[in-house]
Amino acid sequence: MPIAEGYLVVSKKSPDWKGRLAARWLEKRPKRTNPSEILIGVLIEVPDQIFERPQLTAVIKVEKADVPPSEITKTVMLKAEQVLQAQTGLRVEFLPEKAIAESCAACMGKGSYEANGVPIICPDCKGTGLKEA
Repeated sequence: MPIAEGYLVVSKKSPDWKGRLAARWLEKRPKRTNPSEILIGVLIEVPDQIFERPQLTAVIKVEKADVPPSEITKTVMLKAEQVLQAQTGLRVEFLPEKAIAESCAACMGKGSYEANGVPIICPDCKGTGLKEA
């Protein structure tokens, strides 16, 4: 019996959403995904006879009640920030997904960055720290 094992990466097709999904298939688990993506582990087993005359239709529907609650609480995020800062010496701050989506990618929402130790106002967002519309 042929088996396919992999991961379906599902994301919103566009920023305006409107119920459209984009999906891609990966045979290996990715190390990370984008904030707008979810990872669905898939194991497909089909009998050899299916290849004699392929006739397969699948509908996948995830009910709202079946979605587990977020396991990353504010306490966990704060502790992770503290541990990362203690171990790396870097200032670490987790941002809500919405804040990341609205932040300028060039300066990561700070409005400026340093080049050779000199602070420079971000030319992409003109110092606002927000994505241009």
